Amino acid sequence: MNAPEVESVLTELLRNLSEEIEVQNSIHECLVRESEALIQGDLEALRRVVDDLEPRIARRASLAEDREALRRALAEALSAEPADVTLTRVIAAAPERMRDRLRELRNALGRAVAAVADANRTASRLLYPSLQVTRAFLRALSGGKGSPAYGASGQESSSEPRPFFERRA
Repeated sequence: MNAPEVESVLTELLRNLSEEIEVQNSIHECLVRESEALIQGDLEALRRVVDDLEPRIARRASLAEDREALRRALAEALSAEPADVTLTRVIAAAPERMRDRLRELRNALGRAVAAVADANRTASRLLYPSLQVTRAFLRALSGGKGSPAYGASGQESSSEPRPFFERRA
């Protein structure tokens, strides 16, 4: 691959990284709205957030595929294995005029990914209690064995759980 072809691939990588940052930031905004909807118990807002998230997540996956193709092209240009082509290595091999922009994008992408991970952890913590209640409810309805039951004498009950709908009132 000659120098103009490498620059073309690097220019495409710059575009890809810029768009990835935008997508990550929009996912972060959705996750913040998701947390707000969970706190408020607003199911309609939660549905809208999920609808908004789906195309963003699909676009992020598409960008990752495109970036992998760019990685393979850069691996060929650098005479390296694709797994060895990191942004650090690309920055070192890039023309001087592109290095600062690549560094800026790498740092901005790292911040955006960290913000998404943090917002995702927050949403997970908010969802966890509801998930536990739902699991317990489903276990009770299906007669699944949950935590052991104890009788009045303190001994573990040996009766097998039965589905909720098979019990008589």
